[in-house]
Amino acid sequence: MMRIEGLTSEETRLVEVLLKQIQEKSRRNRLRRSYMDGKHVLRMLPPTAPPYLRDLRTVLGWPAKAVELLDRRIRLNGFASEHAELSGVEELLAANDYFTLAAQAQISALVHSTVFATVTQGGEGEPASMVSFVTAENGSGLWDYRRRCFTSFLAVSQWPGKKTGMGGSFDTEGAFTLFTDYQIITVLDGVVVDRVGSIIRMPVVQFPYKPRLDRPFGSSRISRAVMSLTDSAVRTIIRSEGTADFYGAPWFMIFGPDEDAFSQDSWQMLMNRVNAIPDNPDAEGNARADVKQFSQASQQPHVEQLQVLAGLFAGETSIPVTSLGVGLTQANPTSAEAYLASREDLIAEAEDTQANWASAHKKLAQWLWQVAENSRELPTELQRLQPVWKDARFTSRAAAADATVKLVSVFPWMAESDAVIETLGFDSPMTRRLLADKRRGAGMSGLRELLSPGHGEPAGKPEQEE
Repeated sequence: MMRIEGLTSEETRLVEVLLKQIQEKSRRNRLRRSYMDGKHVLRMLPPTAPPYLRDLRTVLGWPAKAVELLDRRIRLNGFASEHAELSGVEELLAANDYFTLAAQAQISALVHSTVFATVTQGGEGEPASMVSFVTAENGSGLWDYRRRCFTSFLAVSQWPGKKTGMGGSFDTEGAFTLFTDYQIITVLDGVVVDRVGSIIRMPVVQFPYKPRLDRPFGSSRISRAVMSLTDSAVRTIIRSEGTADFYGAPWFMIFGPDEDAFSQDSWQMLMNRVNAIPDNPDAEGNARADVKQFSQASQQPHVEQLQVLAGLFAGETSIPVTSLGVGLTQANPTSAEAYLASREDLIAEAEDTQANWASAHKKLAQWLWQVAENSRELPTELQRLQPVWKDARFTSRAAAADATVKLVSVFPWMAESDAVIETLGFDSPMTRRLLADKRRGAGMSGLRELLSPGHGEPAGKPEQEE
């Protein structure tokens, strides 16, 4: 049993359970990360692969493409509420560089099926409250299916043996943070160095990709089917590479030549302009050598097989097959309707993912304010806080403006709404600048009206007596 100074026996058993959960998934998590980083190399090569190709270490970037194409369509643009002011939440989000970290964290969520986030008090020189993202390789928790939240969570910030490069135990080295009900415990090198209370019962959320009732931690974007198809495509490329030398050099068969004709280097014979083969005087009745040329091998079977695998991969990941770099490219650009139709499945998947992650983003923003203000109660404007997402369709500004004009013509009151600017594709900083310019312009207009010579005088001016 693990022995950590300052932990109770119950807390120690809880740490062991959570560490076991992390370690049980570590092999598959490392495997998926290797596919994502382009570091997974096939061990079982096809039997037709030449010996010199066995050290080539061929890889393919299709898994990363599947993750990144979906990730680019999921962008958190900000937060909005029915009230204009957000009670300092925007300042806390900016101090934590929240939107940049969230964009990086969602890549880990797509690779490992989920990513975790915690909210704690900030230390000296830090924001009043801090959000930290934890990958599935470094964190795990016990999930309460009824309340749909964690009952405990473990975040490992340093594994034993990292400093020395050798194996170790948390009894003597390493660092982790244990979250229990209303309590946060920090352990460093086998000793509890901090034990503080939390105003949030369990300030931990997760961002699962494709969660189900029986799989609350979701599923990885790099599924078994994705890994299998990638391996098949790599084997096809290796076969093509191994036989590529036969495509450029013609295949000859020579009957009855003199042995002296082959005294030259084979490469020199290929490069010579003229190769003369002398007659063979020892061959009775067939002194003249006969040369036959056969048709060269074709690479087309390999290309067609790679196209089939690319189509299967595109269907599995809902991405356009043209994004995989296989097949013929279109000479003319596609129309906007055709572009959206080819990416309809990917757009629907991005919108579903946004809906799944909205609640977690909302909780983190609320918890940041609560921890910073040390308050268990939320103000009204934060209770109705909602995340604002960038349009997953990548609509052009011209198309968005055209649609907005049509909507405003039907609903004229929408022209006075600040949300109309967001529908045009502007991000939060640009939206704030535009609204500030609008208010500044309205203020200058009012000031000019006040300073105008005729302002404040009665409509009818009496005539002066002579």
